[in-house]
Amino acid sequence: MAATSSTANSAFSPDSPPRLPLTPDQFRHCSEALTFFIDKLQMPHILNQEFAHLQANRITPSEMRRSCTVAFDNVNMNKNRYTDVVPFDKNRVVLNSCKDYRPAAKGYINASFITTSSSESISQFIATQGPLPQTYEDFWEMVMQNRCPVVVMLTRSLVPG
Repeated sequence: MAATSSTANSAFSPDSPPRLPLTPDQFRHCSEALTFFIDKLQMPHILNQEFAHLQANRITPSEMRRSCTVAFDNVNMNKNRYTDVVPFDKNRVVLNSCKDYRPAAKGYINASFITTSSSESISQFIATQGPLPQTYEDFWEMVMQNRCPVVVMLTRSLVPG
């Protein structure tokens, strides 16, 4: 959505925003990432092994409370879809301008910067939960502030019927 003309009004117009083309490098990186994910999907046994490894190496609830203090702040709890999937304080995404005027909110969104040690071209991305109704604006604010050229949603497809 595009902001209305030059007035101080913060309303949005129903028009779509102009499309921003990807640079050749961004397009190549996105194509490589898509190929990587498609290849991974061809090997579900490896995905299951990776998931089992992650589950076996989870931190304890007390470690989580110490490492994720902003996520567990009472003012932010309703922004978490799950209580056991929250960002660490050290690598969480912080929104620049917090529309939530309570100082404890600290620009919170349930999202983390992830840096890989991969030799692949894509070495950093943001992992986040599917936005909740109360976090839709925060989600898009994060996408814009971080100039994310692509949003990939990994979820089960549910087809009615």
